[in-house]
Amino acid sequence: MFNIEGTVAIVTGAVDSIGRDIVNSLLSNNAKGVALLDANDAQAEEFQASLDKEFGAKKTLFLKVDVTDFEKVKDAFKKCVDHFGNLDIVVNNADIIGNIEMVIKINLLATIQISNFAFFDFLPKYRKGKEGVIINIASVVGLYPSHMLPDYSAAKQGVVAYTQALGVNGRYENAPVKVMALCPGVIDTEIFVGVPEYYQQFMRELDFICQPPGVVGKGLIKVLKEGSTGSIWVSKKNEPAIEFKYKSKTFPILRKLVS
Repeated sequence: MFNIEGTVAIVTGAVDSIGRDIVNSLLSNNAKGVALLDANDAQAEEFQASLDKEFGAKKTLFLKVDVTDFEKVKDAFKKCVDHFGNLDIVVNNADIIGNIEMVIKINLLATIQISNFAFFDFLPKYRKGKEGVIINIASVVGLYPSHMLPDYSAAKQGVVAYTQALGVNGRYENAPVKVMALCPGVIDTEIFVGVPEYYQQFMRELDFICQPPGVVGKGLIKVLKEGSTGSIWVSKKNEPAIEFKYKSKTFPILRKLVS
């Protein structure tokens, strides 16, 4: 079981509602520090002040970073290690709905670039314990194609596939860094404000069971403690996160096709 106490994490999209809950969950489980990466600094000072009050000063480091600017991301990783001394957990949470190009750049491309950088360059060198962890926040539409948000669904399916590919056991045996994904159901956030009008009709027809952002933080802690590398987890209907096991169905098909 992964021990969160004394670890340092980087969380992207850390100032939005889901990001805030992830940060709070990590600190509540005795993480030593969390670097908050976000392009929006409007509420960062207020958020850090609330964290200082609850968990004590110097537990967080805010870095204004656009995750599509990879040079700035690499610089943020270096500043995190310089500030806290180690790095053990990377959570890719930055997320957007709306402009198709930005959906792919932020939700998929940035997740891949940041995970690669964490996996190959930083976590093996700067982790405190025996293993590092990368958790990619995907979505249930990364498992079940959504007619409502086809571009968003495609990006999240890419995140799921990438997580499984990077997180194979063979890689873990050579470099002890676990790579996992958490796929929440619909979360009650402001992200849907950005949904294009031509998708709004589909949203109005569906009876969503919206979950509070808090389910993601709880799910993330469960995945950290219980998840194995390459595993995909689902959090829906306000229930505890469960592992989504479909490898047994997909892998035999792949083997048959390539044999």
